[in-house]
Amino acid sequence: MAAATIAALTFNECLTLDEEVVLRASQQDPAYQLLVAKVLAGDWHPHRAQEIECLRHFYSVRDRLSVSRGLVTYTYDQGHVRLVIPDGLRRQVAANLHASHQGLDSMLRRARQTVYWPGLEGDLQHHRASCDTCNAHAPSQPPETLILTPPPEYPFQQTVVDVFQLDGCSYLAYADRLTGWLEVAQLPSGATSSKIMNQLRLYFARWGAPEQVSTDDGTNLVSEEMTGFFKRWGITVRLSSAHYPQSNGRAEAAVKSAKRMLRGNIGTNRSLNSDKVSLALLQYLNTPLRDIDKSPAQLAMGRQLRDGVPAISLNYRIDEHWGRTLRERERQMARQHSKMKDHANGCSRSNIAPGSRVLVQNQANKTWDRAGIVVEARGNRQYLVKLDGSGRLSLHTRLHLKPLAQPNPAPPPKPQEPPPEPSSNRPRRRAARPGWLDDYVE
Repeated sequence: MAAATIAALTFNECLTLDEEVVLRASQQDPAYQLLVAKVLAGDWHPHRAQEIECLRHFYSVRDRLSVSRGLVTYTYDQGHVRLVIPDGLRRQVAANLHASHQGLDSMLRRARQTVYWPGLEGDLQHHRASCDTCNAHAPSQPPETLILTPPPEYPFQQTVVDVFQLDGCSYLAYADRLTGWLEVAQLPSGATSSKIMNQLRLYFARWGAPEQVSTDDGTNLVSEEMTGFFKRWGITVRLSSAHYPQSNGRAEAAVKSAKRMLRGNIGTNRSLNSDKVSLALLQYLNTPLRDIDKSPAQLAMGRQLRDGVPAISLNYRIDEHWGRTLRERERQMARQHSKMKDHANGCSRSNIAPGSRVLVQNQANKTWDRAGIVVEARGNRQYLVKLDGSGRLSLHTRLHLKPLAQPNPAPPPKPQEPPPEPSSNRPRRRAARPGWLDDYVE
């Protein structure tokens, strides 16, 4: 039986892969042992074709390889020290990298911090392309530029809250804007305001109460009970418009990540209390963010979390430059905010005054078949509209509102002039003032 098959049968039940698991797998892989001996000896041939076939794939990176405690490591330009994975573990490592159903770019960012093998990018691309769950739920792009919120100054200063449905069950997503940290909770038997508050209290006790929470205008999130809860905790609520999730972009991104992570990992009971869900969440928290090369775990806790991807133990220690990393993340978000503001484009629409009648676009069929009166103009292009008929108050973005042209008042009726006298061809006698009245003084 091939070494790769033996290793797969031996180690495929391990949820967390560490250096010891990789070492045992490498000891059962003759090609890996040849690589260890070659790297230790350093006697590479002058030409690639002179090497045995199993070592030719490493010839171009031979100067980047070294051996530590029996394992080959790969380091490029003083970057991350990455473990070279034996052939028998590569499929499982690729599956663990895709545990959260993230895209190829996210998988590669995570892999480039921890593992290496020849053809890594192609293998991960093949694994992602073969995932039926990801192919069936590919994300779509937002149709309009987001309204930018000033970046936060410290972790969990600005958070997002959203409730979403997946396979008939309700879940709560809670995320931090600065670090990207994500929490997910199941809400059995309905997402009531009371259940949401109970879960938020746990998050506040763990991470501190935020200054601002962004959410949508769902009834369970804007109820009187929920409003009083946020007020007691001194939290400002930023609402997004109805049928316009782009106005709460960070919450939508968190919900997409949570859904992508849970699909294929939750069981028939839809519970989050399983090894697969926990491993997927750890993988998400350990994946580096764009443009910063640091993961939510590294930003929020100063270190990586031990998960299903093998890494050297040094990565689990708190980084001495943690504070500097957070400040760089703040500056990176500020630069991104400024860049997006400078390059923002789109149609500029006039403001709508309260009391104006408007048409409201129906997002189901994209027709303007509803009307109402603007009750209140809020910030971020949001308007509170009282709909005709039902009288229901609904929050809408300016994009979905069209002011109704006010009819011009009718001019007052002109007084009727006497009809002109009928014309006659007969000469008319001219009346003249008598001369004896010339010296008369009134």
